[in-house]
Amino acid sequence: MGKIFCLMGKSSSGKDTIFKELNEDKELNLKPIVSYTTRPKRINETDGVEYFFIDKNQLDKYKEENKVIEQRVYHTVDGDWYYCTINDKQIDLDKDNYLLITTLESYKSLKDYFGEDKVYPIYIDIEDGIRLERALDRERRQASPNYDELCRRFLADNKDFSLENLSNLDINKFYINEDLKQCINKKGRNDCKNTTTMENLNNIQNTNAYLYIRTLSGTDDGYRLIVEYQDTYTDYSKSRNKQKDGTCPNHYILENNKCYRQVTKSYFNNVKLYAEV
Repeated sequence: MGKIFCLMGKSSSGKDTIFKELNEDKELNLKPIVSYTTRPKRINETDGVEYFFIDKNQLDKYKEENKVIEQRVYHTVDGDWYYCTINDKQIDLDKDNYLLITTLESYKSLKDYFGEDKVYPIYIDIEDGIRLERALDRERRQASPNYDELCRRFLADNKDFSLENLSNLDINKFYINEDLKQCINKKGRNDCKNTTTMENLNNIQNTNAYLYIRTLSGTDDGYRLIVEYQDTYTDYSKSRNKQKDGTCPNHYILENNKCYRQVTKSYFNNVKLYAEV
C-alpha cells in the first residue's frame, strides 16, 4: 500500500521549492496531489501545478457531489480563501506514493480519511527572521503587493504551527531549510538537522557552555550549543554570514567573523540539557 507524504510549514519556509525538487526526483517516484484553492493565483504560479484555482461556486458544487476530502478556510484581509483536497481520482494508494503541500488541520483530516498508517508528515522549519525576509522579497515581486495579508499570515502561522499543536499531532521531526542543498540531497532523503561540530566548539571563548537537544514529544531532534554569558544566551549551532555592510542581522552577534543567534530564556522551554561543555 502507498503512503501520502504531507509537506507542511509556515509561509515562506520553502515548501513550494522543496515540493518541486522532490516531485522531479525520478528515483522517489512520488505522485503529486494538487490541492484546490479559491485564493488569487500569484504571478509565478500555474493552474494545475501549485494548485487548481477555482471559485466558491465550483467548491460548493464539489461539496454537493461529496467530493471534498478535507477543507480549511483562511479569513484574510481580502476575504475568505478556501483550500481543499478533492476526490478527483488523483489518489490510488494501491498503486503509488503521493506528495502534497498541506496544513496541520488538513493533515489530521487526511489521517482520519485514509488511515493514520497511510499519511506521513514532513515539517519544514526555518528561523523567523529568514522567513520574513523571504516573504517580503516574494511579495515585492507580485503585481499588487499585499503587505497587510503578509503580516496577518506571518503571525497566524506562528500560532497555527505552535509547538503544542505540532506535538498534539505527534510531529516531532523538523527539517531545517536554511540551505536547500543541505535540506534535500539528490535522493530527497536528507535529514536536515542542525548539528554541533568541533569547529563550533573551538570558536567558543565564553564560559558556561551547554549542549542542549531540541525536543518534542520526548524525541530528540537537533543539537543546540548554547553559551550563557552575563545573562545573555547565544546559539552556536549554526552561523550566518555578515550582511553587506559588515554587520549582523537583528538578534545576532558577531564573533570570529561570523554571526551567531542570541536566544531568550523562553527558548529553553523547548530544549533539554544534554551535557555541560
